[in-house]
Amino acid sequence: MTAPLTVVTATAAADEQQAIRETLDQLRAKAGSAAIRGGLLFHTIGYDAAQLQALLREGLPGVPLLGATECAGTGVTGGGFKTGKSLVGWWLAGDGFRFGVAAAEKLGDPVALGRQLANRALEAGGFGASQARFAIVNPTPGDEESILHGLYTELDRRVAIIGGSAADNDLSGQWRVWTHDFVSGNGVAVALCDWPWRIAINYQSGYLPTTKRGKVT
Repeated sequence: MTAPLTVVTATAAADEQQAIRETLDQLRAKAGSAAIRGGLLFHTIGYDAAQLQALLREGLPGVPLLGATECAGTGVTGGGFKTGKSLVGWWLAGDGFRFGVAAAEKLGDPVALGRQLANRALEAGGFGASQARFAIVNPTPGDEESILHGLYTELDRRVAIIGGSAADNDLSGQWRVWTHDFVSGNGVAVALCDWPWRIAINYQSGYLPTTKRGKVT
């Protein structure tokens, strides 16, 4: 048994093949002999999501993945913010926890879709709603609040939800969400985990409150 651990990878390679080679090299060097249980990947639109998916499936067969595009660039602690082509990964490895992923196109009632994805991710991970500790949620833009409402009808309010809408650089619709078996420009991807250790999350928007007031004319 290997204790649960997380690994961060980052690359700004020139193409998808080199980006995945660098990602897998970093992952193997940092994870050692620990089994890779799941991966969360975020990248700019400079990389093709379907190519990244195919290369990762080849390099990590059977490992559940969740990916999404970001606006302008990606960043990691100690690595700075990289624009252009960049890909970062947060990987879960070791033993003593379970991880499940589900995704679907955004069709019909978004609240019902949130419920469905919560249950499918739990089923994929092999654990119950009461055991879930955190969720990663990445939809393409639109209906985010309704999807979250649907998720929380199935999950305990104490489950930490992290995520955000997939993005591109100019709102032109080049965003993508993807998993190990799904790629879409109009979908939602959800990951759930029963991580055994303490989890804390914090959110800070790009705006700070002020007492100043003004009138725009």
